[in-house]
Amino acid sequence: MRPAQVRSKLARILPRLRKHYGPRKWRPGAPAVEQLVGTILSQNTTGANVAKGMR
Repeated sequence: MRPAQVRSKLARILPRLRKHYGPRKWRPGAPAVEQLVGTILSQNTTGANVAKGMR
């Protein structure tokens, strides 16, 4: 698939995902290690417990 086709497809898909799931909830400025630990914790944990574990 050409880059222009990918951009076009994403332009159609992303608004639908946002409408269904809401906005993304991630911290783009968080250090890589913090994001990695959060990802590992979230695999077998509820969101509330991940937040507690990250504090």
